[in-house]
Amino acid sequence: MVNQSVSLRDIKTRSQLPALAASLGIASYVEVGVWRGYFFQKMLAGVILATAVDPWDAALLGPALNIQSPQSLQDRYYQNMLDLTKRNTGVTVLRMTSLQAAKALKGMRFDLVYIDANHTFRAVSEDLRAWAPLVAPGRYLAGHDYTSQNGFGVKNAVDEFQAETGWRFHRTQEQAMSSWFLEKPQ
Repeated sequence: MVNQSVSLRDIKTRSQLPALAASLGIASYVEVGVWRGYFFQKMLAGVILATAVDPWDAALLGPALNIQSPQSLQDRYYQNMLDLTKRNTGVTVLRMTSLQAAKALKGMRFDLVYIDANHTFRAVSEDLRAWAPLVAPGRYLAGHDYTSQNGFGVKNAVDEFQAETGWRFHRTQEQAMSSWFLEKPQ
C-alpha cells in the first residue's frame, strides 16, 4: 500500500522516488538518459505512460566510458528496453538524444521528466530549457547527480534555471549525487 503522506520533503534517497511518484499521482513519466534502464523500470509502478530516452551510442559517452560500455553493450541495453515494451504497452522507447526527443515530443505534457543524461553544464542547461515546456503545470522536472563535483555541471545548471524561472526546488537528502526536483508553477 502506498503511503499517501509521502511528499518531496520526506524523500531522503533516490530509491524512494517510485513511492513518491505513486503518492503524487504521476501518470506520465519521461526518463532522459536511461542507459541500462534499472531506474526506469523501478519507476514504472503506477505510471500509465512512460517514455525512455537515450541514444545508446558509446561515442556520445566520452572516452572514459567507452572502454566500460562498448557499442555492443549499448545495443544490448537498447534491446532490453525494447523487450520491456512487449511486457508493458504503456512504454515507449526513443533511441535519440535528449534534444531530439524533446523536439519529437513537442506539444505533449508529462507529469515528471527525469534527466540523467549528459552532466556538463551546457548539456544540462539545454536539457532543462528543452524539456520545461513539456512539463505539465504543477508537475515536475527532475534529475540525478545534483553536484558540481567530478566536473559535473548539474548543480550549477539547475540552480541557474531555478533562479531564472522561480520554479520551486527540492532535492533528496543524499550527501553526494542526490536527485533534484523543480516544481512547475500552476
